[in-house]
Amino acid sequence: MKDVLITYSGYLLAVIGFIFGYFQLRLRKKYEQESKMLDMRYHTYREYLSKLDRINEELRVKYTDLNEVFCDVFAKILQNPHDNSPLIEMNKKVSEMSIQATNAFSKTYQELNGLRLVCSKDMLKILDEYRSLSKSQLDDMSTFFSQIDFTNPNPTSQATQTLQAKYNRLDELKKQLEDLMRRELNADN
Repeated sequence: MKDVLITYSGYLLAVIGFIFGYFQLRLRKKYEQESKMLDMRYHTYREYLSKLDRINEELRVKYTDLNEVFCDVFAKILQNPHDNSPLIEMNKKVSEMSIQATNAFSKTYQELNGLRLVCSKDMLKILDEYRSLSKSQLDDMSTFFSQIDFTNPNPTSQATQTLQAKYNRLDELKKQLEDLMRRELNADN
């Protein structure tokens, strides 16, 4: 009886050990996959946010340059009201800046594609709103530039308020994205 009990207890221990080892292996693989996904998200999120910050900074510099162009053109017009060359020069610079702004937003859209692959559904909603709002702002900026009244150096307050409101909303969405990214990466713990 003792021999049978010892033999079967050995088999039983071997089966229990195998099952325990199997579940341990499965759990380890699961945690490794989660860790890899978390690491991939972290790198994607970090890369996207740094590029987004760089693009936004470039756009801010461009608009500062645009202000300088306007001031320079209006000073030249005041010096010689019959010379059209400052207006032609300004149109070229405004065109170049519009193209650069469009390229910057295009880069942002390309970066969104990579982010969309690894983000959650909640983040995807924010990204969709960010994308549509940034396209709308780009269209509004183009309209704004095309409707500048050169006889009045002060732009309409409604147009600038609309652009500012959209820029503020984009900034809010960026902060929401950062908060959601932190939550998804468990960085708030």
